[in-house]
Amino acid sequence: MDAFADTLRSLRLLDFKPGLSERRGSWGTKYPQNAWDVIFYAIQGEPCWLTLEGGGSIELTDNSICILPHGTAHSLRDSVETEAQPIRHLRPDGYFGLMKYGQIGGPCTRVYLGRFRLEHARGNPLWDALPPLIHLHPSETPTWLETLFFWFQEELTQQQTGYASVCSRIGELLIIQSIRMYVAGLAEDEPNFLGAMRDPQLLRVLNLLHDQTDRAWTVQEIAEEVGMSRSRLAERFAACFGQGPIHYLTRWRMKQAAILLSETDLKISEIVETVGYQSEPSFNIAFKRQFGLPPGRYRRSCDSRS
Repeated sequence: MDAFADTLRSLRLLDFKPGLSERRGSWGTKYPQNAWDVIFYAIQGEPCWLTLEGGGSIELTDNSICILPHGTAHSLRDSVETEAQPIRHLRPDGYFGLMKYGQIGGPCTRVYLGRFRLEHARGNPLWDALPPLIHLHPSETPTWLETLFFWFQEELTQQQTGYASVCSRIGELLIIQSIRMYVAGLAEDEPNFLGAMRDPQLLRVLNLLHDQTDRAWTVQEIAEEVGMSRSRLAERFAACFGQGPIHYLTRWRMKQAAILLSETDLKISEIVETVGYQSEPSFNIAFKRQFGLPPGRYRRSCDSRS
């Protein structure tokens, strides 16, 4: 099992909303924090600046793509000196639809965007490790990704029948590929899940745990499978994740259990067996420790939200 694919597969990108704005002259818009939103921008034409709340600014040039995995508060401006106005003052519905902003005529910045609502991100080791911003400079973008970008532009501009569904699928691919390219550029000593993706031995450990989640692993058995000593495995895993491999496995089992509770009608006893527990009481204790609710109440809370 590919641990990277497994963690991605457990996420849900829902309720896609696309938007397009044409901006000229002096302009600036400010967007609030939306912790469970994933936002991406693709820029065409004149450059602009994206500033994270409490962070630095980056210039987005023609054909740049950037992802905000955690919906961090930010602003878009023609210049870092321009004061940004809250988006709600410009349009009550927020990001979406077509917006023309600034002076009439002159050079134009076309801002293509998409927003997904994110489910099951809490406790996902991949998503927890992502930075507030991933920026793909045009020089780093492969040709096929540029083609996707242009396809997204065309669909959003023409808005033919079914365009929102097409844009949603393209948006998912843009996000996934942006994350893959970000991971590929990291050093092996990055102290989190993403760094482990670049470390061949730790990656083998993760792939093993994700492939056989229901197995009653011991640290010794994991070490033997990947050709490491028990002490070396424990040391390197803790240095990367701040926890041991069994603790990591327990948290991932609970994450999978939470998804099954919210999305299926499986009995709790069946879920216990599926995620590799022999005892329902011990499962209940572990689940409540991670999510703050026992499994039954967690399922009911999911039903009430839907």
